[in-house]
Amino acid sequence: MAATGYRLDIDALAFLAPALRRGVVRVPGSKPPRLTSTFEASVPGLYVTGSLAAPMFGPMMRFVAGTECAAARVARDVARWVVAP
Repeated sequence: MAATGYRLDIDALAFLAPALRRGVVRVPGSKPPRLTSTFEASVPGLYVTGSLAAPMFGPMMRFVAGTECAAARVARDVARWVVAP
C-alpha cells in the first residue's frame, strides 16, 4: 500500500472544536501539532498520539508498536492532573 501525498493535519480532526484546533501550535512549516515530550499539545490537557505524533517522535508512532511508549508517557503526565481527595 502506498499513501503518497498524505499530509498530516490536525484540522482534519473534525471532532475537536474549531477554537481548540486554532489554539494548537503546529510543527513549523506543516500542520501536525508541536508536542511536548509527553505528547501534550500547546493546549493543556490535549494529548496527541498516532500518526499526528510521527513528525515529533518518528515513524514508529504510525504503528501499534509505538503505542507502548506513547501510552506510558501520556499516563505519567495525565497523573499530574488528578487531584487527590
